[in-house]
Amino acid sequence: MERATRTKGHNTRSRILETAARLIHRRGVHATSVDQVLTESGTGKSQFYYHFKTKEALVHAVLEYQVELVMEAQREQLAGLDRWSTIEAWFGGMIEAKRGDDAYLLGCPVGTLAAEMTHHDADLRAKLDDIFTMWRQCLAAGLRRMQERGELKAEADPEALAEFAIAAKQGAFLVTKTRRDISVLVTVLGQVLRHLKSFAVAPEAAESR
Repeated sequence: MERATRTKGHNTRSRILETAARLIHRRGVHATSVDQVLTESGTGKSQFYYHFKTKEALVHAVLEYQVELVMEAQREQLAGLDRWSTIEAWFGGMIEAKRGDDAYLLGCPVGTLAAEMTHHDADLRAKLDDIFTMWRQCLAAGLRRMQERGELKAEADPEALAEFAIAAKQGAFLVTKTRRDISVLVTVLGQVLRHLKSFAVAPEAAESR
C-alpha cells in the first residue's frame, strides 16, 4: 500500500511537471498560471501544493526537467565533440529537432526561461548560466582535444570559439522564434560551423571527417 501511494504521488508530480514544462515552453512563465497547469494536468490544488510549495518552485523544477531531457538526448554527443563530424551532427540534431509541427516557433526551452526570468530570479539565473557553461565547456574540451591531436590550429582559442558558438546558437533560437522562420537557425548554425572549421589545420580534410 505504501509503495502504491508513493508511485501514485510520483506519477502525479510527473504529470504536473510535464504539463507545466509544455505550457511554459509554449506560453512563457508569466503567461502560465498554476490554475492552467492544474486544469491541463487534471490535478487538484492540494496535490499541486503537496509537491510544489510555490509557482517559483515549479519553475525551478521545470528547468531541471528540461535539462534532464536535453542531457538524455545529447549526453553521448556532448562527450564526443572532438570530431568535425560529431560537432556537425550536434548542430544538425538541433535543426532536425525543430522541423515539423512548427516546433521552431517554441525556441530553445532553456533559452525561453533565460530570456524571461534572468531579471527576476537570481537562483534561476545561476542555474541557467550553469547549463550554458556546461555546453560551452563540453565544446571547448572537444576543441582542445582536436588541438592536441594537431587537427585545430595552435593559435585557435577553444574557450573563445565555444563561447561564440553557444551564444550564437542561443541567439539563433530566439531570432528563429521571433521571425517564425527556421532558415535563421539553419543559416546561423551553418556559419558557426564554417567559422569553427576555418581553424582546422587542413580544412579540406576536415570537410571529409
